[in-house]
Amino acid sequence: MRSGELTCSNRLCSDPQRAFEWTAVVGVKAGTLEQGVLRLKRGAYGWGMIFARIILGHLYTHPELVDEVDAIIPMPAYLGPQQARKGNDHTGYVIERAILEDDEDLPFVLDPPLIEKTRATPRMRDTTSLIERQIAAHELYAALHVPDPARVRGRRVMVYDDVFTAGSSLNAVAMRLKASGPGGPTGDHIGGIVGGEGYG
Repeated sequence: MRSGELTCSNRLCSDPQRAFEWTAVVGVKAGTLEQGVLRLKRGAYGWGMIFARIILGHLYTHPELVDEVDAIIPMPAYLGPQQARKGNDHTGYVIERAILEDDEDLPFVLDPPLIEKTRATPRMRDTTSLIERQIAAHELYAALHVPDPARVRGRRVMVYDDVFTAGSSLNAVAMRLKASGPGGPTGDHIGGIVGGEGYG
């Protein structure tokens, strides 16, 4: 906040190419939260249930976040033939665990997916510059596919991801959802909930 006005240091805040409207951040990517994300990605699957409960608790205590949301989906991950979600799709695994624990019938959508990733792409966490993130986001956008555009038409979609740094991944997903055809979600119909916000 500067001079009583909300400010945003993320370049996407003022970028006309931003395709999503909002993000809800559960915490800052530091300490135990950061270690939990890394451990889940390295195979400590108990963290999947912990993150599922954190996300559920946040959504239950902030119902305004989901009041008008039609679908809560994970950040799409590429799964090769015969690959299980557990160990290969950590955001999908967290949503899968959340569905099992959900007592309030939140609008989670997992299978079949609203949007899918058709091939592996560079990982955002391996990028070190804005240019590298932009290239990775472009490749992610090209790899995304909406199998049934009718399922996203006119819907308000919330995308779960574990970390939000520059917003490049969320923006690529939002752009692909918007490009799914006439009546697809508009920018004000797409938002994200993230386990931790990072800086970089």
